[in-house]
Amino acid sequence: MKQQQKQVFMALFIAFIMIASAVGFALLQGVPKDTGLETPTFPNVVERVLDSEEKLFILRGGKSLIEFLYPSNCTYCFDKRIVYENFVTSQEFKNYVILETSVEENVTAEWIVIAYTGDQIDLGDVNTTDDLVEIFCDASIVKPNVCVLLEI
Repeated sequence: MKQQQKQVFMALFIAFIMIASAVGFALLQGVPKDTGLETPTFPNVVERVLDSEEKLFILRGGKSLIEFLYPSNCTYCFDKRIVYENFVTSQEFKNYVILETSVEENVTAEWIVIAYTGDQIDLGDVNTTDDLVEIFCDASIVKPNVCVLLEI
């Protein structure tokens, strides 16, 4: 009889451990995990030079990046910047492109880096928003509705 009581007690103990571990696992799955890292968000126009990690985050997130860095003595750059800002803040493209712009004396850059492919396209000949729309729609894999309508 004593041997049978030990076996019953051991069986109940093992059953309790199994049920408690299943309940504990279920509770842990319901708790959100804090990785300690905040996911950065970017406005459509970033008025500073982004570091390489930020650029990678933007591109891996599926957005293309226009980099427009120009010297302070540039005479036509303000007009080009307005074209780029109008493009990235437009209703059609605001979820697809981010503009990085800054006055930099030693560095100049004027290109778009396309998300997913990493293609870098020179924007030196762009003068209007329509030129920019054409370049973006031709090169981009993920396209807004306006690009699809242009293909029809």
